Amino acid sequence: MYKITINAFPKTKIYVSLKEEFKKHLIDFSIRKLKLKNYYELALWINKKSEKYNINSKFNGGDVKYWLKGKKRDMRTNIMHPKFMPLWVICELKKLNRISIKQTHKNIISYRSGGKGKIVSTPKLPVEITPELESIIIHLFADGSAGDFTPSYDQKDNKCANYFISRLKNCFGNFEVKIYKSKNKSSAQYRFPKAITDIISEYYNIASYHSKKAIIPEKILRGKSKMNKLACVVAFISDEGNIRDVITLNSSNKIMLSQIKKLAENCLYICNPIRLNKSCKCYYFTISNKSINKFYKDIKKLYKLFPNCTLGTQYKKLEKLMKSRTSIKIRKTDVIYNNILGIIERNPSNAIQIANRLDYSYSSIRQHLKAMQKKNLVKRKYINVNYIWTKS
Repeated sequence: MYKITINAFPKTKIYVSLKEEFKKHLIDFSIRKLKLKNYYELALWINKKSEKYNINSKFNGGDVKYWLKGKKRDMRTNIMHPKFMPLWVICELKKLNRISIKQTHKNIISYRSGGKGKIVSTPKLPVEITPELESIIIHLFADGSAGDFTPSYDQKDNKCANYFISRLKNCFGNFEVKIYKSKNKSSAQYRFPKAITDIISEYYNIASYHSKKAIIPEKILRGKSKMNKLACVVAFISDEGNIRDVITLNSSNKIMLSQIKKLAENCLYICNPIRLNKSCKCYYFTISNKSINKFYKDIKKLYKLFPNCTLGTQYKKLEKLMKSRTSIKIRKTDVIYNNILGIIERNPSNAIQIANRLDYSYSSIRQHLKAMQKKNLVKRKYINVNYIWTKS
């Protein structure tokens, strides 16, 4: 399994808190090895190293002292704030002292983006590249937002949001989640540490998370793990797909959608060509029903190994589709007509509700309703953005 070490982190963006003894060893041994007199001279050595990282800000002996203490008092407010070390400084000092990456990982208490970002505590290092990790990227492209600000994931369903947050914590460690709800939106915004998206962006070379500009990273497209690719497809269906008579995947970003299609085909699913839906000005493709059985079995395997990689609310729709394809139905037209009439006589319903009650496909029920309408057996009314069917 591939892993992301701190050597692959964005070194100028991540700030780290180290265990006391290790931190003291790192700084004191560096002073001895370089034959320096004090913290000030070590700061001068560090400032020279900053040139290769294109860093303009300079450190002094006081900064080194505060790194050792791990905190600094704000003279205006008298509040004590934690003082994290820049990751690039730690990497230069560990290289100087020939300290292994494994030993460094063990001595990291927490990290954050910049000096004030939300903290990832008890971090999992190195970060393992699992289906959970790569599915997170797809969720961020679909219903997330990230960049030079605190990242977030927008979700209506609390369970789906919890699955996403659990994946983040399984991959990176513990952190505080802030939930924001707007009066004008039905969804909630789940915010998490920017350090996470900084690391993901660096390793996967992601330029944008905007749904119309996002491009799936080459490391995902060329990856060898089928489970990772399946998790990405599942994540996309969960946020941007729909399951009714077929599995449909939608996006206004044709390039990204074609890449999702490629991932699905890599999993050996038969996919239909990408088409344009002119009514909503977005693109879509469907996974052929010939591949539904294989897709369903693969998802069950994925879910067994990684329970948080779920279709969410779409899973029940997939089960219904599977059931409708395998169950034996009476298909005599007069029987179907009578069943439909029996339902709408008791309770006027839309086509989806009728299909659900009869356990038939939506497209089949819609065709029968149109035929019955021509025979003046049923009629429809437009109520609350829905066509409701009643007896004539």
